[in-house]
Amino acid sequence: MLATVAPEDRWFVGLRFSTARGAVRSHYYVVGEADDAEDAVRTAMHRAADAHECAARENAVIDGVEVRRLRWNPLGWAYLTASDRDAGASLHLGPGAGTAWSA
Repeated sequence: MLATVAPEDRWFVGLRFSTARGAVRSHYYVVGEADDAEDAVRTAMHRAADAHECAARENAVIDGVEVRRLRWNPLGWAYLTASDRDAGASLHLGPGAGTAWSA
């Protein structure tokens, strides 16, 4: 029987956008190189600033953030930790960013 090693925990960051036409879009990013939730959000926002990403969401402004940990159990099954509404609100996200929301 082969032993499996679970990958390192990662951050799962959802950014919510409202377009000028009133549509709500969510883009999700898996961030493995962050030390904490604030760093993960900063990395996801940097990725969202890419020209292709901006075009895909019709240049909409971020109006919500959801941050969860992406973890693996000993059997190798991936799961997301529960969303913490208050944790997102305490992040210093800068202008144009809102508070966390629950999925």
